[in-house]
Amino acid sequence: MWTPGTKTELLAEDLKPFNSPYIMEGGQNQDVFQIDKLTVDGRECHAQCSFPKYFTSPTDTSFHLSVQRSVDLVTQIALTHALVLNGIDKKEVEIWMPEISLRLTKPQRDPDNIKISLFLYGRTVVAPTGQRKSHRTFYRWRIEIGDGDWFGNVTYCLPIEG
Repeated sequence: MWTPGTKTELLAEDLKPFNSPYIMEGGQNQDVFQIDKLTVDGRECHAQCSFPKYFTSPTDTSFHLSVQRSVDLVTQIALTHALVLNGIDKKEVEIWMPEISLRLTKPQRDPDNIKISLFLYGRTVVAPTGQRKSHRTFYRWRIEIGDGDWFGNVTYCLPIEG
């Protein structure tokens, strides 16, 4: 047990018993996820997602959506939403996520039914400055995952040049 006022230093060997197989041993590389259906309705974007293949932890042998994969899915859905809203039919820019917040109230356990909804509530265009030759557009969405069990906000910027 840790005692206040004491310093503990752990080296790589000492850390192995603490390692998550998902995070530190490549478990996330076993996840195969997809967006099965995406609907853009103006400022709203609703997606139905699934995991045909996924890692299960030795400490929880059933599926649960990880925060890492949820951020990947939200990123792809937000990018698609922004491109569709701008009439762009192909990804030719990179995006940057300067801000995200998520609150998770219960695990998402159905690998065949991950619902993600984005609600666009802000869009700001920033003119080129200095060496940057193109404008940047910041999009702000409210996020809902599941039946509102996970919720939060995310901001993305397109493009990230400069």
